[in-house]
Order: sequence, then C-alpha cells, then structure tokens
Amino acid sequence: MSNPIGEGALKNSADEGPSRVAPLVRRHRDRTKLLKAAEEIRSSPELKSADWVFTTTQLTQVTLPHSNPKGNPPTWKRTNGKFTLRIQPGYISDPKTNQDVCLGYPYGTVPRLLLIWLITEARRTQSPHISLGNSLHEFVDRIGMNSGNGSTGSARSDKKRLLMQGRRLFKAIISFDWEDDNSSQWVNMPITDQGALWWSSTNDSQGSFWDSWIDLGDRFYEAILRFPVNLDMRAIEAVKNSALGLDLYCILMHKCWEANSKNRNLFIPWRALQQQLGTEVRTTNNFRIKSKEQLAKIQAIHGNHLKAAAVRGGLMISRGSQLLPAP
Repeated sequence: MSNPIGEGALKNSADEGPSRVAPLVRRHRDRTKLLKAAEEIRSSPELKSADWVFTTTQLTQVTLPHSNPKGNPPTWKRTNGKFTLRIQPGYISDPKTNQDVCLGYPYGTVPRLLLIWLITEARRTQSPHISLGNSLHEFVDRIGMNSGNGSTGSARSDKKRLLMQGRRLFKAIISFDWEDDNSSQWVNMPITDQGALWWSSTNDSQGSFWDSWIDLGDRFYEAILRFPVNLDMRAIEAVKNSALGLDLYCILMHKCWEANSKNRNLFIPWRALQQQLGTEVRTTNNFRIKSKEQLAKIQAIHGNHLKAAAVRGGLMISRGSQLLPAP
C-alpha cells in the first residue's frame, strides 16, 4: 500500500506556512492509524475483550447530525424510507436569568464515540447505571480521546468538546417512528433518565468526592441489549475523526451481518444512504465522492474479508464477509 505523504512531502511543505503543513500532518497521522489498524486486524482477526465494542441497530438505520443544525430548530429529523429518527434537545436554567436555555444538538464524532462507549459499558456491566469517573480528564481518556490537548477553556480541546457534547447527548430525547399505509408505530427513547456530573469546568483534572454517573433510559437500555451491532475498536480508532466514516463503518458491520444471515446481497442506492445519514452534504454526487473516500479506508482495514464495494448507483454489500461473529 503506497503512502502519498512521505517524509519528502512533509519536508518540502515546511516553507509553505503552518496553514499548509497542518493538514498534511493530520493526513499523515490518519494514514499511520489506518495502516496500524489494518496490520493489527489482518494479523490478529480474533478480537481481545478490549476490542469488542457495540452500537445498536436503530443507530445504524438513521444517524445523528454530522454538523450543528442551523437555526437551532425545535426538533431535528432524518428519514430512511418509512423509518424516521427525531431528536429533541435538552434545556437547562440559566443561573443568571432563570430562563430556560437550549443546550443544542449532539453532533459530529464526539457523541458517536460516546454512544459506542456507553452502549459497550451497558452490555459489559449488564446495567443501565454507568459510572463516568470523578474527573473530566479521566473520562476523556476512558473513551479514547486526547486529554492532553488543552483545557476546557481551549476552543479545540477534546475535554471541552466532550463536556459540551456529553451534556447535549445526556439530555436529548430520541424518538423512532415507523409509518406506512396500515400502521403508525413509535418509541420515545430518552438517552438518560437521570444523572449527576461533578466535573469541574475550570479545573478539569480536579477530582471530586463523588463519581459522575448516568442512568440510561429504560427503552434505550432495552434496545442496547436486544439489538446489538458488533464493532471492532481497532477499526473505530482508524476512522474516529470522521462522522461519515464512523457511520459507514457501523452500517457496514450491520449490513454484512444481515447479508450473511439472509444469504443474499444487499444494495443501498447513494440517494437512500444520503437520506439515512445525518450529513448536510447537499448533492448526491458530492455525498458519493465523500462516502467512497471513507469506504476505501474501511476496505483498507479489512481487506478481502469485507465484501462491500461502491458500484454504479450505490453501495453493494455481498454475503460472505468474514468480519465479526453474529451478535
């Protein structure tokens, strides 16, 4: 596998200023993660216990927003055929004005990683009660993010992103609706029923006398136990900087299992896949281009074990993928 960004490319770009060097460094780092994941998965296809992580089927059928919804609408929705996901944001009281303030929507990579961690913890402990530790610094490390790239006051620090997105996710209400000519079905799934965060926003390494914790909502917890989708944390690590990459990986793992269980190939048109995902990419052609870029990364990780390919008009998932055991 050739590396288009070698030492020479990085060295020659040094005179072009930090704005040109930074993207090359990030691409080089992502390429390194990809190669490492591919080597580990192909040489050791059997997962260790720490590599087993999960999502749930509902979150592969329709996904969270990729970017912050414009205008902060009262609800955000995504429809896939007869299946619709709606998200209602949570509210808190402003201590200065005592007015309700909208927290906003969970979006991007952080709530996706957080959901994978929460679902995995719930399955591991067989309990809806999830301990988050007694400091934000500790929790950032626990879900595989970088606790050393700035404090909660730093604009791009993982700790600030996790604190903001975590509060949005924990207080959001997700609903799933199924509509056809003969029936209307729905389920409202608060992510959490209750919780307590003792994290300090001014000193994020400071511990507390109490652990932060959440209790997952009953219906969300039921979905976790009944409809799991098995994932490989090594692959998650390689694509975790892209919301689209994370979504496609989760969808592929679910669809590969479905193709094998039904013993038939599955075809997803680009337009249908675009509607399914929480992306705001406007044209189907641009979506296809971006999806093929992420698909190439996932294929590089799994090699011939992944029977999925971009074909004319959409994505073909063939039976016969040898990835993970059935959930």
